Amino acid sequence: MFIRKKKIRGKEYAYLVENRYNKKKKQSRQKSTSYLGKVIILSSADRQTVASTLKEAIINELTNVGFKFKDNQLVKDSIVIDLNTVEVKENNKKVCLELNEGFLCTLTLNNLINFNSQNLNQKEIIHQLANSFVSAGINLHHESFVNIFTNMFKS
Repeated sequence: MFIRKKKIRGKEYAYLVENRYNKKKKQSRQKSTSYLGKVIILSSADRQTVASTLKEAIINELTNVGFKFKDNQLVKDSIVIDLNTVEVKENNKKVCLELNEGFLCTLTLNNLINFNSQNLNQKEIIHQLANSFVSAGINLHHESFVNIFTNMFKS
């Protein structure tokens, strides 16, 4: 699955898309599985600090683009990212933030915060964790990724 942007009436919206392959016809089809929200493009700054937990990495990346952290929420203008309920909203509507090479929306934030490493070997955990960070648009130092991974692997 991946996230696709569509431009409708001059505005961009994000959808979760699934690939299906037909063996008989030897062709693939793509199907939109869910609407993720309106796309808001954020410009990033190159200030990065070392993080040791998933939430720290998310907070660091979003404060670099202008969000303010208060009461376990990140706020910028009318955009609110609630780390308790794991939601990304603008005026109580779902939104999808285009950040770096990925999209930060409720789905990708949930995949990242509630990352499940059970029944996976170490190599698969590394690959899926890195993929979760990239799809959410969170850039990390190599050192931060190693710290986060070692903290997760200890528990």
